[in-house]
Amino acid sequence: MIKNKNILIFGKRGFIGSHFYNTVKKNNNVYSFFSNNKKIDLDNYHKKKIDYIINKNKFDFILNFHAQTDIKFSNKNPNYDFYHNCSIVHSIINAMVNNSCRAFFLNFGTVTQIGYTNIKKKIKLNIAGKPQTIFDLHKQYSENYISIQKTENNLNATTLRLSNVFGLGKTYSENRGVISQIIDNALLNKKIILFGNGNYFRDFIYINDVIKGIILALKNHNNLKDNYYYLTSGRGNTFNQLAKFIKQEIYMRYKFKVNIEYKSWPKNSSMLDKRSFIGNPQSFIKATGWKSSFVLKDSISHYIDKKNN
Repeated sequence: MIKNKNILIFGKRGFIGSHFYNTVKKNNNVYSFFSNNKKIDLDNYHKKKIDYIINKNKFDFILNFHAQTDIKFSNKNPNYDFYHNCSIVHSIINAMVNNSCRAFFLNFGTVTQIGYTNIKKKIKLNIAGKPQTIFDLHKQYSENYISIQKTENNLNATTLRLSNVFGLGKTYSENRGVISQIIDNALLNKKIILFGNGNYFRDFIYINDVIKGIILALKNHNNLKDNYYYLTSGRGNTFNQLAKFIKQEIYMRYKFKVNIEYKSWPKNSSMLDKRSFIGNPQSFIKATGWKSSFVLKDSISHYIDKKNN
């Protein structure tokens, strides 16, 4: 755990941001950036306000959880998506540079930045990104922008790429939180719906492991020299395995059977929906000592426990 640190958080109300905030608020001085200004200036994300906050406070850590995460919306509204996923990074870094801020800046990306993959073993760390959506393009842009600024201005910063994070909590986009939706639907309707054959692999990671990883990243930030790290479990499971674990867990607890149904992929499905991917957290583990505590079956059990309490 980290204690007695000054922390600035962007995106406290989001799924991961809220979990992190609730974990660290008791033992640290946490400032949450919030804006109720509905008028958007696409040229900057509250540049003056962010500059003022960073100028007036000596932060140890700055974390950017803020994002527009709706894929379909991003493709139809690229300027709005750029504002929430790139302009905010410009404003934070500009303020850090202008005020000689030596805080560690932790940004968050996604494994889908690399585009479609059909990989059933840990991904190689040198695979170049080929974004296939505006959202992923902007996430890759921010990661690259940060890496340039690290060189130009000697910033202490990195990006953590996340994959299929799930747990209790609110998401602001309907196409996020899919794993939680599957579990909730199984509990409520005794049914799990899978698209295709269900044999595509994903790297599922429980929110508790993600929060532990973030805290260790802050504690060991001087070791995080690379431009990005995979904060993923490093284990692959198919959606068929996911459904089987959910079905077994529910039957063991409640003695009712969950039916697994298969449907054809919707016409508007993308190749990213059908991908197979397993992350590679080895560099992150080496730098921070982090280790995933929850295998998929245990995380499903923990999720159901928390949901029913």
